Amino acid sequence: LADDKKNQCAIIKLIFKHYLSHGKSLSSSTIFSLPDDLLSSIKQCLTKHEFHLKFYDQAQEYVLKYMLQMCYPKFLIEQQNSPETKRQALTAPKFTPMHRRCISIRKKDVFEKFKQQSNLS
Repeated sequence: LADDKKNQCAIIKLIFKHYLSHGKSLSSSTIFSLPDDLLSSIKQCLTKHEFHLKFYDQAQEYVLKYMLQMCYPKFLIEQQNSPETKRQALTAPKFTPMHRRCISIRKKDVFEKFKQQSNLS
């Protein structure tokens, strides 16, 4: 993704839309939040227009957690209501990482942590 200017622009706009322009912050969530230093770093990169690989790692983590926070409760309800959804999820194409680097373990850890926290509440 780092070489694809169109995708870079789309991701930067997504983060800007949900983070800077509305003053929203995942750190205010009681269910799931990003560390303040990560949010600060993302904001700094956006403000200074410094878009490098480290920024994309941070952006991907932000987007993943944002999607989990927004979509996971709905996903859970749908999963409980329909066994068909489970089969579709198993055959759905896998998410492609933003650049070729092994981050699937981190994604799995984040998802498992989120599931545990959701089950506790």
